[in-house]
Amino acid sequence: MSYATTAELISITGSSLQTSILQALLDEADRQIKSRLASAEVSAPDTDDKLKSACLALGKASILDRMRMDGSHVSDPQYSWSAAELNDAIKHLRDEAWEFVDSYILTSQTQRYKWNIRKVNA
Repeated sequence: MSYATTAELISITGSSLQTSILQALLDEADRQIKSRLASAEVSAPDTDDKLKSACLALGKASILDRMRMDGSHVSDPQYSWSAAELNDAIKHLRDEAWEFVDSYILTSQTQRYKWNIRKVNA
């Protein structure tokens, strides 16, 4: 199960891609997120708002990346971006996604390492 749904991605982006394609993009985003969590030795929860936001940001970046690869960013007047603008947008979305994931990791690690200190009278 993905952190985000195709319906959410469509609502945010207005994408007209088939839901099977969008689901594949979200599944890849989830794999990337879970890989980063595993590298930080943080378990991946079933749901989390920060990870949902990260998944959607990676999904948006993947849509733009797909448009770059299939050439639709130049053939569709709605998306008449230069290659540099498209690359910048993709980088920005990916950076945003990793900020959400890193924030989740930091929060998880902080909670994991809380110490209980008790004063013992001797």
